[in-house]
Amino acid sequence: MKDKMKNRIKKSLVDLLEHEPFESLTVTKLCGNAGITRASFYKYYKNTADVLQDLKDDFYSKIDPKKPIREVQIDVLKQIRDNRTLAYIFFTSSNPVFKENEAESKALQTLFEERIRVSAPDKEEAAFLFDNFRVSSHAILLNWVRTGCRESEEKMADYILGTFLP
Repeated sequence: MKDKMKNRIKKSLVDLLEHEPFESLTVTKLCGNAGITRASFYKYYKNTADVLQDLKDDFYSKIDPKKPIREVQIDVLKQIRDNRTLAYIFFTSSNPVFKENEAESKALQTLFEERIRVSAPDKEEAAFLFDNFRVSSHAILLNWVRTGCRESEEKMADYILGTFLP
């Protein structure tokens, strides 16, 4: 029952984010959309940011950075495909609440950065290449989401990694 209720609340947040900015969302709106009482909401969450954090945790929990880099990239792409609406909002929002500063995000970033670093002749080149990888990957993934994630995760992983990694 707990998981079912939390999933209902998380789905409600994502549904509302399709039509209005996070700043305008209230617990009252979220509860109304989910068809639950505020008491039910507060049983599981402190506020709307807490729900968003739970969604981020769900996303990263399905990615194992210890796997080979291509498999990690495919897992990330699967999570993006499964959470397209939320991914689009994360990619396009300027609100700091959507910026990925979590330990899990940093672990993934470090994984790709280390792979790029070993192929670069020096630190400056590695930093330059990684910045390009980060910015370009963001644009590629945003376009993939905007176009309905038509290409397979494997094709996208090969494209992204093949473009930036030796």
